[in-house]
Amino acid sequence: MTVKCNATTQIPDPVCAAAMGVSVVIPTHNGRKWLAGTLASVLTQMGASVQEVLVVDDCSDDGTPEYVQGLGWDKVRVIRLRRNLGVAHARNVGVAEARGPLIAFNDQDDVWLPGKLLQQQRALAAHPHACGVIGGYARLAADGNSRWSFSLLRWRWSPEHVPRLRDPSRYNPDSDGGCYLQSLLVRRDSVLDAGGFRVGLPLADDSDFLARLAERCPLVCVPEALFLYRLGDHNQTAPGIAKAQQFLAARAYVAAAAQSRRNGLPEPDVALHMREYKPAKGEIAAFQIAQEMRLLNTVMVQRGAALAAWRLISRSIWKIGFARQLCTRALYWIRR
Repeated sequence: MTVKCNATTQIPDPVCAAAMGVSVVIPTHNGRKWLAGTLASVLTQMGASVQEVLVVDDCSDDGTPEYVQGLGWDKVRVIRLRRNLGVAHARNVGVAEARGPLIAFNDQDDVWLPGKLLQQQRALAAHPHACGVIGGYARLAADGNSRWSFSLLRWRWSPEHVPRLRDPSRYNPDSDGGCYLQSLLVRRDSVLDAGGFRVGLPLADDSDFLARLAERCPLVCVPEALFLYRLGDHNQTAPGIAKAQQFLAARAYVAAAAQSRRNGLPEPDVALHMREYKPAKGEIAAFQIAQEMRLLNTVMVQRGAALAAWRLISRSIWKIGFARQLCTRALYWIRR
């Protein structure tokens, strides 16, 4: 029996989902040291394959384009940008150049789990009303390949973060928890209908895009980790790099733009909002404690539990505000 698959409409059968081409967009800027592992995880998926991988080089100066081409992957295309215009612009270029009817995303330093694509194709086939599938993530170990876990005697801890859909047929960013773009498999025409990524928003362009996408079409969820997130001090939201005002202003913009769309009003001007937004002292304090906890998490994953425990104790002793905020946060989670 021949199954007819229409890339622009519903996917009625798992065979169609597996047969549809997937283009993977990976923006990079000076990502040479990570991309071999990233690409290998994308191109060696279990039970599924990609049509192409578009590595969009955002004007690197570390030889990233030449390095990627030298890896010899036939399905990998390198697109070089002449100016550094940011990750949102790079993703838009990748989507515009993509040939497959389905789009997936990864960051230059993160790793897909082996069954990611197959599970998402099956989920898309099982939910023909949906335009895309999201999922959760776990932590990438210091070796850059495996899932991080912590063991103590017979007890083993390997946390994962997964959105919990109140309505299994549709993901709601406001109520179901956040997700990362690296977990998304989506129809290319839905990405274009949503307007792509917002150039000019210095942070949270992925959250902004996912919010607009979820408003336009249903997204369903694979309720488990689909990729491994690399903790470190190299990305835009890392402790010591992300600034409170910029981070909080970008997050507030995503919420304000969504509220404007719900009310039928024009979205705020990005540049004006980023310039004039003044976070409250409580927001800044919450941001600082979150960054402290992220740094603690990074130390534990990259350097071990002993050093993480020492950092927690020393910071609690020398920063009274940190200790107070930590206790407040712990009580909040206990009450939940």
